[in-house]
Amino acid sequence: LEFRRVLFRSKPTTAGTYTLKIVGIGEYMDETTISYTITKANKPVMTYSKKTAKALAKGFKAKQLKKKSKKIKLNVKTGGAKKTYKVKGKKAKKWITVSKKGVVTLKKGIKKGVYKIRVKIKGTKNFKKGTKTIKIVVK
Repeated sequence: LEFRRVLFRSKPTTAGTYTLKIVGIGEYMDETTISYTITKANKPVMTYSKKTAKALAKGFKAKQLKKKSKKIKLNVKTGGAKKTYKVKGKKAKKWITVSKKGVVTLKKGIKKGVYKIRVKIKGTKNFKKGTKTIKIVVK
Protein backbone atom coordinates (compact mmCIF):
# COMPACT_ATOMS: atom_id res chain seq x y z
CA LEU A 1 0.00 0.00 0.00
CA GLU A 2 1.57 3.27 -1.13
CA PHE A 3 0.35 6.64 0.13
CA ARG A 4 0.56 9.76 -1.99
CA ARG A 5 -0.15 13.01 -0.22
CA VAL A 6 0.69 16.69 0.02
CA LEU A 7 0.88 18.52 3.37
CA PHE A 8 -0.02 22.20 3.78
CA ARG A 9 0.64 23.78 7.14
CA SER A 10 1.41 27.06 8.82
CA LYS A 11 4.69 27.08 10.73
CA PRO A 12 4.04 27.74 14.42
CA THR A 13 6.35 30.35 15.90
CA THR A 14 4.30 31.35 18.95
CA ALA A 15 1.53 29.95 21.12
CA GLY A 16 -1.80 29.77 19.25
CA THR A 17 -4.03 27.60 17.07
CA TYR A 18 -2.67 26.14 13.84
CA THR A 19 -3.97 23.88 11.06
CA LEU A 20 -2.50 21.04 9.08
CA LYS A 21 -4.14 20.17 5.74
CA ILE A 22 -3.49 16.79 4.11
CA VAL A 23 -4.45 16.42 0.42
CA GLY A 24 -4.33 13.09 -1.43
CA ILE A 25 -2.84 12.83 -4.93
CA GLY A 26 -3.77 10.57 -7.85
CA GLU A 27 -5.90 7.59 -6.79
CA TYR A 28 -6.22 9.01 -3.28
CA MET A 29 -8.08 12.25 -4.07
CA ASP A 30 -9.32 13.30 -0.65
CA GLU A 31 -8.37 15.87 1.93
CA THR A 32 -8.58 16.42 5.63
CA THR A 33 -7.71 19.28 7.98
CA ILE A 34 -6.43 18.94 11.51
CA SER A 35 -6.34 21.82 14.01
CA TYR A 36 -3.99 21.88 16.97
CA THR A 37 -3.22 24.37 19.71
CA ILE A 38 0.08 25.30 21.32
CA THR A 39 -0.57 26.87 24.73
CA LYS A 40 1.59 29.32 26.65
CA ALA A 41 4.18 27.83 28.98
CA ASN A 42 3.22 28.26 32.65
CA LYS A 43 6.63 29.36 33.86
CA PRO A 44 8.85 31.95 32.24
CA VAL A 45 12.26 30.85 31.05
CA MET A 46 15.25 32.46 32.74
CA THR A 47 18.90 31.58 32.22
CA TYR A 48 22.20 33.27 32.84
CA SER A 49 25.70 32.81 31.47
CA LYS A 50 27.87 29.89 32.59
CA LYS A 51 30.29 32.33 34.20
CA THR A 52 27.51 33.90 36.29
CA ALA A 53 26.03 30.51 37.21
CA LYS A 54 29.44 29.26 38.31
CA ALA A 55 30.09 32.37 40.44
CA LEU A 56 26.66 32.13 42.11
CA ALA A 57 27.06 28.40 42.79
CA LYS A 58 30.54 28.93 44.28
CA GLY A 59 29.42 31.82 46.47
CA PHE A 60 31.48 34.78 47.70
CA LYS A 61 33.77 35.09 50.69
CA ALA A 62 33.00 37.80 53.24
CA LYS A 63 36.72 38.06 53.97
CA GLN A 64 37.40 39.21 50.38
CA LEU A 65 34.55 41.70 50.57
CA LYS A 66 35.66 43.19 53.88
CA LYS A 67 37.66 46.05 52.34
CA LYS A 68 36.22 46.42 48.84
CA SER A 69 32.92 45.92 47.06
CA LYS A 70 32.32 43.50 44.19
CA LYS A 71 30.17 43.83 41.06
CA ILE A 72 28.51 40.86 39.38
CA LYS A 73 26.79 41.12 36.01
CA LEU A 74 23.88 38.65 36.07
CA ASN A 75 23.46 38.43 32.25
CA VAL A 76 19.90 37.14 32.67
CA LYS A 77 18.28 35.93 29.46
CA THR A 78 14.50 35.68 29.35
CA GLY A 79 13.75 34.97 25.70
CA GLY A 80 13.12 38.61 24.86
CA ALA A 81 10.75 39.30 27.76
CA LYS A 82 11.14 42.46 29.83
CA LYS A 83 12.49 41.96 33.31
CA THR A 84 12.94 43.97 36.49
CA TYR A 85 15.21 43.31 39.47
CA LYS A 86 14.55 43.89 43.17
CA VAL A 87 16.57 43.08 46.28
CA LYS A 88 14.50 41.18 48.87
CA GLY A 89 14.76 41.81 52.62
CA LYS A 90 15.90 44.68 54.86
CA LYS A 91 19.26 43.06 55.58
CA ALA A 92 19.88 42.48 51.89
CA LYS A 93 18.98 46.06 50.91
CA LYS A 94 21.64 47.32 53.31
CA TRP A 95 24.41 45.26 51.66
CA ILE A 96 23.33 44.71 48.06
CA THR A 97 22.18 46.93 45.20
CA VAL A 98 21.03 45.89 41.75
CA SER A 99 20.77 48.08 38.64
CA LYS A 100 18.07 48.00 35.96
CA LYS A 101 20.54 46.16 33.73
CA GLY A 102 21.14 43.42 36.31
CA VAL A 103 24.50 44.49 37.74
CA VAL A 104 24.65 43.45 41.39
CA THR A 105 26.95 45.28 43.79
CA LEU A 106 27.99 43.51 46.98
CA LYS A 107 29.02 46.36 49.27
CA LYS A 108 32.25 46.25 51.24
CA GLY A 109 31.90 44.85 54.72
CA ILE A 110 28.95 42.62 53.75
CA LYS A 111 28.04 40.06 56.41
CA LYS A 112 27.83 36.30 55.87
CA GLY A 113 24.44 35.02 54.78
CA VAL A 114 22.09 34.26 51.91
CA TYR A 115 20.80 37.28 50.01
CA LYS A 116 17.99 37.16 47.46
CA ILE A 117 17.20 39.11 44.31
CA ARG A 118 13.77 38.76 42.74
CA VAL A 119 13.57 38.90 38.94
CA LYS A 120 10.08 39.78 37.72
CA ILE A 121 9.53 38.64 34.13
CA LYS A 122 6.69 39.99 31.97
CA GLY A 123 4.72 37.52 29.89
CA THR A 124 5.14 37.17 26.13
CA LYS A 125 3.30 35.39 23.33
CA ASN A 126 4.93 32.12 24.40
CA PHE A 127 4.86 32.13 28.20
CA LYS A 128 3.01 33.60 31.14
CA LYS A 129 4.46 36.23 33.48
CA GLY A 130 6.26 35.13 36.61
CA THR A 131 9.06 35.66 39.07
CA LYS A 132 12.32 33.89 39.76
CA THR A 133 14.62 34.30 42.75
CA ILE A 134 18.40 34.41 42.53
CA LYS A 135 20.30 33.49 45.70
CA ILE A 136 23.66 35.04 46.49
CA VAL A 137 25.62 33.25 49.20
CA VAL A 138 28.29 35.07 51.19
CA LYS A 139 30.40 32.65 53.25
